Amino acid sequence: MVGFYRNSCRRAESIVRGAVRDALRQDRGVAAGLTGGFDYDVQAGRRDGIVSLASETYSNLPPPTFNVDQLTRRFSEKGFTQEEMVTLSGAHTIGNSNCRSFTYRLYNFSGTNSQDPSLDSKYAASLRKSCPQDSTDPNLEVPMDTRTPTIIDVNYYKDILANRGLFSSDQILLTNPATASELLLEPEAFCSSKLTAFTLVRRQVEAEALIFVSLMVPPPAEAQCRDWMSIIDAMRRIGSRLKIRSTF
Repeated sequence: MVGFYRNSCRRAESIVRGAVRDALRQDRGVAAGLTGGFDYDVQAGRRDGIVSLASETYSNLPPPTFNVDQLTRRFSEKGFTQEEMVTLSGAHTIGNSNCRSFTYRLYNFSGTNSQDPSLDSKYAASLRKSCPQDSTDPNLEVPMDTRTPTIIDVNYYKDILANRGLFSSDQILLTNPATASELLLEPEAFCSSKLTAFTLVRRQVEAEALIFVSLMVPPPAEAQCRDWMSIIDAMRRIGSRLKIRSTF
């Protein structure tokens, strides 16, 4: 609790903050564990490549302008069902978005000067304050979940049901009967840790993670599977003594 040691140990909070900051610098993955939510298992090891291009993300990740059919098709290409798509969309419960990804909903929706009618008016007014139309700052950001932007919870789903989805690709889920029904079910499944539904969601995420890895990187004759992620498999070919596996 913040302030608990204010009198007995005034440096306690600064010491803890420093330790957390150092841990995050060494391993960014630690941050995920601080956001709450539930745990799930991930298989060790990773098939990897030696080239990473930002341009390739556009053909794999859905843009914030997709409709339900486009979203369903894009996720289906990766082996996910529509139900799994709604579950994975809940990742928008944490993190920020650049204003450029949604300002068209505020100022120029469908080629006009009007606001997206599916967007809550009070939420839209708040977004306009954070993302002015005449701003030239390319780094302006807002949290995707305004209520608890650093915690994994069900507010993403609640926001969509209240017409407060930041991206049109999020809010559009409410217009389709199948995805809309999933939006209503997800908060209950997430919160009910004592119910079978929660266990199913956790198992589903585990299965989806495995599917994602296997489909995104098919097993080649010699896969890049590293003991040290900063050193590629080519080191083995130049006589390195490091033990780098070449099969998965």
